Amino acid sequence: MRIGFAIIGTGVIAHVHARALLKNKNCKLIAVRSENKERAEEFAKKYEIKAYIDYEELLKDKDIQAVDIVTKNNKHAELGIKAANAKKHVLVEKPIDTNLDRAEQLIDACKKNNVKLGVISQKRFDKAILLAKRIIDKKELGKIESVKANMKWHRTKEYYESSGGWRSKQDTSGGGVLIIQAIHYIDLLSYLLGDAQSVKGELSYDYKMEVEDGVHAYIKFKNTIKAEIEATVTAPKTMPDTIEIKCEKGNILLYSHNGIHILKIHSRNLLKQIKNIRYLLYIKKGSIREQIKDFTDSINNNREPFVTGEDGFKTLKIILSIYKSAKLKKEVKV
Repeated sequence: MRIGFAIIGTGVIAHVHARALLKNKNCKLIAVRSENKERAEEFAKKYEIKAYIDYEELLKDKDIQAVDIVTKNNKHAELGIKAANAKKHVLVEKPIDTNLDRAEQLIDACKKNNVKLGVISQKRFDKAILLAKRIIDKKELGKIESVKANMKWHRTKEYYESSGGWRSKQDTSGGGVLIIQAIHYIDLLSYLLGDAQSVKGELSYDYKMEVEDGVHAYIKFKNTIKAEIEATVTAPKTMPDTIEIKCEKGNILLYSHNGIHILKIHSRNLLKQIKNIRYLLYIKKGSIREQIKDFTDSINNNREPFVTGEDGFKTLKIILSIYKSAKLKKEVKV
């Protein structure tokens, strides 16, 4: 069955979602909605779809079975709840919201109305991540000893102040680099390592904005594993993202840069190291297109999406705990 989608929002990421929907044979892009009439009509003309200004009117459209929400972070749950109450499936960009209570209300609304809820986290679809997850779950390299994630990007202050400056404002974005960019790696650590127990973090404000441009945090997981993450957008140039996992019988290195993803596995067992040399490869990265395909399939086959609302909630809870820790200058429970 082809699922009719409406995109809610017209920013840069909305075009990425539109192209992904158009390439999926089980999706049909029906409409777009923006509070700005000119932007809505321009977007609709480009993709030959309907334009809506009134969200309530869009939700009455029987050709639409699902909404894809790509608006400002603080509007995600509010718009998602309205869609769920109109019996529309909900796919929302990360973060699920900027507030845990609203995020929980969105999850409850989708369950109550028997509609699917997915949160965009396309990096979970990376083949390298999926392989690393399998190795960790099977304990092929033994007990994990330490984990470190690094994200050093170059984003200007103007980037945060563009599109009306919503990314630079605490009330609309929820924060800076932590909730906008580093959220990908917080989410991957949660996916790979399990439930978090406590965090300790500090933030930096080199750009002198309302929101942070750097974060350094430690996450303690319930299985006693400890992970460290450093992320910034003030690097002179964007460097490769890495996740290094040291285990008692070897190491896993996940490396990502300019669309190239490499998984390197080193085992202290020589025979296993030779066997695993094939993993030192260029591995297909995950994509929004892949996640939309999974979400559509979850609707058609009445199953849970690969990334659920609960997954998005867990990631947001870790992020908000890091913000709390930085404010209180001490370790806090998640």
